Amino acid sequence: MASKALLHHKPYLMSAKYVDVLWKDVVWNNLNQNSYELKLRMLVSYAATTALIIFWTVPAAFIGLASSLPSLAATAPWLSWIDMIPTWVICMGFLSGILPPVLLAAVMMLVPLSLRSLAVFEGKPTQSAVELSLMTRFFMFQVVHSFLIITVSSGIVAALPGLLRAPTSVPTLLAQRLPQASTFFLTFTVLRGLSGATNGLLQIEPLILYHTKLFMLGSTPRSIYAIKYGSRSVQWGTLFPDFTLLAVIGLVYSVISPIINGIACFAFFVFYHLYKYLLVWQFAQPRGSDSGGQFFPRAVGHIFVGLYIQQICMAGLFFLARDERNYPASAPQGILISVLLVLTILFQHFINDSFGPLHHGLPLTLADSPRETHGSGENWSREHDFHPIIPTPSPIAWFPNDLLGLALMQAKNCHDAGVNCSLQNAEMNAKGRVKVTGPPPDLE
Repeated sequence: MASKALLHHKPYLMSAKYVDVLWKDVVWNNLNQNSYELKLRMLVSYAATTALIIFWTVPAAFIGLASSLPSLAATAPWLSWIDMIPTWVICMGFLSGILPPVLLAAVMMLVPLSLRSLAVFEGKPTQSAVELSLMTRFFMFQVVHSFLIITVSSGIVAALPGLLRAPTSVPTLLAQRLPQASTFFLTFTVLRGLSGATNGLLQIEPLILYHTKLFMLGSTPRSIYAIKYGSRSVQWGTLFPDFTLLAVIGLVYSVISPIINGIACFAFFVFYHLYKYLLVWQFAQPRGSDSGGQFFPRAVGHIFVGLYIQQICMAGLFFLARDERNYPASAPQGILISVLLVLTILFQHFINDSFGPLHHGLPLTLADSPRETHGSGENWSREHDFHPIIPTPSPIAWFPNDLLGLALMQAKNCHDAGVNCSLQNAEMNAKGRVKVTGPPPDLE
């Protein structure tokens, strides 16, 4: 009877259900929308995302063409002036090898801001849901622009001279020259691994933000304590797609260019140690943005995209391969790869169908599991089913002790009104600067 019960008799009303949500995680502006408006907003937001992906093709394709400047200059006569530039003026290896990945990384930094706005416009009621939507949108954008557009533009330019000489040899030339686009992704993977690890260890941006926040936002003891001693949060919606993109690139070119396997493993090895350090010493997951483990299964689904692209590319290369008599040379291998593609689709469907319900709920069979205890001996599950705000005590008002005694006077008024307050571990100098010497009183 409970499994067939609905909350409302009208369609779409009271159909969305959310549990264990903190007020900090709520997007309050999205709570006053009905179900029809939410569906319309979702269609509009994904249409805008698709348009953004399509119109961003121009700069991405230009960067892909820049990675094949030598071949392009040899093909197009109006670009022959590039070969006449002295090497001491400009380095062609820098233009075609290093500059395109750097430009691509710089352009991609502007995308998450727009996609996050579209995810909020979609009407998601929580910040964690916004991050999940952003993760899907950003991964779609990354795959199309950081991989597909670059592969097509670089591969076609590499095969252009042969196509102009013998137009009938299009399939064979594409099968032979398309893998040359892997040079860009070799550089891209190395750049992501080395620069990402370097930036993560140097922490230049957090250092600048630390002093900026301390100067502009450090006006109260709690804000100063949070800036100086608080852990940084992680924006999983933009972090996961960077690594799933590297996984997709590694899977697709694992057979076409096997050297990328070692480079990708090295990049992930460096990132593993980097984020092991960051997650232990710098990052923390606020209770208000906890998604309940929703990001990992979605990232696994994104990695399957790499398997699909890899198998489609391999099947295409096998079917396009020709022997000396211009007959298909690897048709059986292409058929086997096509069968493997179907099996991969069925396997992912099996995983989603089997474990999908467990992503959004807890099984009742775990209700009788043994009760675990923490070091204090208290039963953690006693308050686990409460709303997150119920076990949280009210914070204590924290005032900095000043030379004029104004904070002492305010503390006395608070005590008379029944409000807990404290003057410990905080003081204000004659210039109005607050200095914190210890944790807040409700954390001691």
